[in-house]
Amino acid sequence: MKHLEAYCKKKGLNAAGIRDTIENALWRSVDCECQILNEEKEVKRKKLWVAFGMDFGESGKRDTDVV
Repeated sequence: MKHLEAYCKKKGLNAAGIRDTIENALWRSVDCECQILNEEKEVKRKKLWVAFGMDFGESGKRDTDVV
């Protein structure tokens, strides 16, 4: 997480502590800053949309329900 480390160095913060705080708030480990901004579930849903042309999201919240 080069951007987080650079920011923490610039501000005089502990990068490891900040990373732990972020991971605890998200309830998952983070390998890249993009994982903080992007919800993994949403990214997977969009990949399915591109591959199959339909939304496989949560029941009741998609265009077509699969029965």
